[in-house]
Amino acid sequence: IRLGIPTSNVFILEQVHGDIFFETKDISNEKTEGDALYTNRTGEVLVVKTADCMPVFFWSNTEQLIGIIHSGWKGTHLGISEKLYNHLKSIGYSTNSLNAYIGPCARKKNYEVSEDLFEKFKTYYPDAIERKDNQKYLLGIDLVLRKRLMEHNLTFPVSDSEICTMDDNHYHSHRCGDKGRNLNLIWIS
Repeated sequence: IRLGIPTSNVFILEQVHGDIFFETKDISNEKTEGDALYTNRTGEVLVVKTADCMPVFFWSNTEQLIGIIHSGWKGTHLGISEKLYNHLKSIGYSTNSLNAYIGPCARKKNYEVSEDLFEKFKTYYPDAIERKDNQKYLLGIDLVLRKRLMEHNLTFPVSDSEICTMDDNHYHSHRCGDKGRNLNLIWIS
C-alpha cells in the first residue's frame, strides 16, 4: 500500500521447500506452489516468507531483472539457486551482471541438524557442517549456497546480512518457537 502498488501485483507463492521457480507472468492463481520468483517488469513486488530459511535476493546491474529465492536446507540441497540462475542464462539473461544478497536466516552457530542431514551436506563443503555432539551437527546453509554457486561457475557478488534469526529478536525464528514469518520483498520501482 505504501508503495502504491496494487495487491494484484504482489506475488507470494505457496512455498513447498523445493526447487520450483516462476516468472511472475506465468503465475495464474494465489495457490501456485514454488520457492522462487523473478520478473523484469516494474510495479511488481516479489515476496518470500521465512522464519529460519535463507532468503536470497538477486538483481541485475545491466538488465531489468530481479528475483527472490526461499532456500532452506531442502531448497539449498536441491540446488534451487543454481537451477534458477542457469534457467535465466538459458533464456538470455547475463548471470555475469547479477548481484545477490543473503537475508536473515539461521546460521551455522545455531542451526542444529541431525546425522541424516550431515550425510547429505558433508560432501559439499566440509566447513559448512560440523559435529556439535554425538547426535547433532551445525549447518551453515549460506556457506553451502556459496560453494554450490562457485561449483556451477556462477561467480557474481554475493553480499550477506550476516544476521541469524535465532539470535536477533527483530526476526521470527521457527526453531525458537515463533509462529510469525519474516516477509522478504524486492521490486523494481
